[in-house]
Amino acid sequence: MAVTQNTYTGNGSTTNYSFTFPYLEETDVRVSLNGVDQTTTAYFFANATTISFNTAPANGVAIRIYRQTSQDAPPATFFAGSAIRAQDLNDNFLQQLYVAQETDNVARDLTAGDIAPGGITNSQLADDAVTTSKISDLNVTTAKIADSSITSAKIADGTIVNADVNANAAIAGTKVSPNFGSQNIVTTGDLSVTDATVGGTLGVTSSSTFTGNTTFNGSSTFNGSSTFNGSSSSTERTVSAVSFDLSTGNYWTVGAVAIPNPTNAVAGTSGLIRVTAAPTSWASNFKWPNGVYRAPTTFPSIVPFYVINSSTILMGPFTQGIA
Repeated sequence: MAVTQNTYTGNGSTTNYSFTFPYLEETDVRVSLNGVDQTTTAYFFANATTISFNTAPANGVAIRIYRQTSQDAPPATFFAGSAIRAQDLNDNFLQQLYVAQETDNVARDLTAGDIAPGGITNSQLADDAVTTSKISDLNVTTAKIADSSITSAKIADGTIVNADVNANAAIAGTKVSPNFGSQNIVTTGDLSVTDATVGGTLGVTSSSTFTGNTTFNGSSTFNGSSTFNGSSSSTERTVSAVSFDLSTGNYWTVGAVAIPNPTNAVAGTSGLIRVTAAPTSWASNFKWPNGVYRAPTTFPSIVPFYVINSSTILMGPFTQGIA
């Protein structure tokens, strides 16, 4: 197989590289770096078989010096009655020989899958010629992906997890839709609420302002000042003989049952109990004014409460006869 190219790897310092194949014209000798053909301003002929680069190719760069014989026209043209020189005949035949050798070598390389580094340039690839099946797994690196080239349509649903989001991403709340689900919301900044419905436990350790209508369906704790500029309401829950869980709310209703000691009684919790019929008894943790329980005589009646600790719940006087 005839030699039609020589390849090297740059080291950042060498500028001269020799080649071993014959050629007809200097313009038939081509040079590429990492598969990109170089213009003749990037190099020159140090001698008939040596290419000299103006700047040494960087370390690791694939250098290819190859022959691509022009076949646009024969080197010599003969006219009737003119003398025929042996050199002209030889040049014409060498042109055909060199073109045939170059074509044969390319065909051999393609068949064997043995293509020299930089052997195929961009201009030699047809549009859409490189398909996914021709790219080895894990061979497309970050540097080969253009900025802004990956759009939402190219990201499979459900593939971005918490670990993929930078801890300093500071994602705006407006990007969360429609809600946070069952996740607890914690903030050290100000919370501004317009028309809120709180279905779970709300704990506020600093000042808070509610400018719209607010509904509390669970227990709420306010350790700072609170301002309600709109109406506020909370779901009224029912006390049973076996269940009185203060963690679920602050407003209660009860009838003719034995009222048990509340569970999850946290100091500072307060609320109201609406009594619709005379309870049969109150558990020992309820403490009445002056130590005396004065049963209501008309219903419904309302009694306030305040939790001192888990076993002491102060009770106020009944407001009776509420229609």
